[in-house]
Amino acid sequence: MKKSNERLSTDVRELEQSHSEATLAHDKALSEKAQLEIELNELKDYVIDLHKEAFGQAVRQVVFLYGVPEQNDMDSDKDVFNGCLVPIKDIPIIVEDPTRKETRRQDDG
Repeated sequence: MKKSNERLSTDVRELEQSHSEATLAHDKALSEKAQLEIELNELKDYVIDLHKEAFGQAVRQVVFLYGVPEQNDMDSDKDVFNGCLVPIKDIPIIVEDPTRKETRRQDDG
C-alpha cells in the first residue's frame, strides 16, 4: 500500500509538472500569436499603401503619356462593373475559371 501511495504521489507530481509546462507553452504560443497578428496587420497596411502609391503613379503616367485630363474623382477603391463605377466591395467575388486563362467576375459570363 505504501508503494502504491508513493507511486501515486510521484504520478501526481509528474502530472503537475507536465501541466505547468503545458500552461507555459500555451501562454508562449498565445503571446507569439498576438505578435504575429500585429505583424500581419502591419504588412497588410504596407501592401495597401504600396498599391495605392502604384495606382497614383499609373494615373500620373496616363495623364503624362496620353494627355488624358487628370480626374480628381478617381478612386482606387472603385472599379467599372456592368458599365458603372462602383465600390469594389460591391462587385461579386472573382471566380477562377479553369477553362480560361484569366479570372472573371461571376457576372461576366
